[in-house]
Amino acid sequence: MGAGLQRGGFGLSRKPLNIAHMGASAEAPPNTLAAFRLAREHGADVIELDVTTTLDGVVVVSHDLTVDRCTDGHGAIAEMTLAQIKSLDAGIRFGERFRGEKIPTLEETIDWATNSRMRLCIEVKGDTLASYLRTARATVELLRRRNWLRWATLTSFNGACISAMKVLEPRLSWAYDPEQRPDYEPWEVCAEALGHSANFLLYRHDLLTEEILVEAHHHGFAVWTWTVNEPEEMARLAQLGVDGIMTDRPGLLASLLRA
Repeated sequence: MGAGLQRGGFGLSRKPLNIAHMGASAEAPPNTLAAFRLAREHGADVIELDVTTTLDGVVVVSHDLTVDRCTDGHGAIAEMTLAQIKSLDAGIRFGERFRGEKIPTLEETIDWATNSRMRLCIEVKGDTLASYLRTARATVELLRRRNWLRWATLTSFNGACISAMKVLEPRLSWAYDPEQRPDYEPWEVCAEALGHSANFLLYRHDLLTEEILVEAHHHGFAVWTWTVNEPEEMARLAQLGVDGIMTDRPGLLASLLRA
């Protein structure tokens, strides 16, 4: 299920994974099934998405903790029921042709990904440790119930959340996005991730150096970098040897990796 590393592209011995950030979010409403479908058509290997929970405990796909920016509604998702969330239009702000697009639940997204043979990278969102843990637990429970641990990786900026979830379900792979300061020594980056029992690293592309990448690989970490939309930077990172490139433009990345 899902594509693996392939040969070719820039003369590389292997290609980085093409990770569609919120789907093909440069061309379709982010974090919607429309964006996920388009990313798959464009050759993405993995769909990255964000999750939070509704008032009635349903895990839904949203980058923000409110619906204000990406829908025709207003309010905090944690204070809205699923029925209220589903009454909103998540496509109209992106363009008339997306009118009527809805915020998907994570379970609806898993249904689509199963049928489409796509892997998911799920970022757990929150604004307090309690909210991170609430969403993380509900996500892990859903993945268990659907027998989907094999096809998902999870990620969070909250290290305490990752530590707690690795105890709850050690079979799930988690990525940690460490505090990224330009003065960080490569070992400090790895130590922070190791301290939270993370399995691999996410890293902001403009702060990622060859030294950090080499150190991470020595410690057994794959490194996925975000969010890369310019072709020159995609080429630099591919040549550097990153394991995955997260982009709003998976079609562009796919074409570059085929060149």
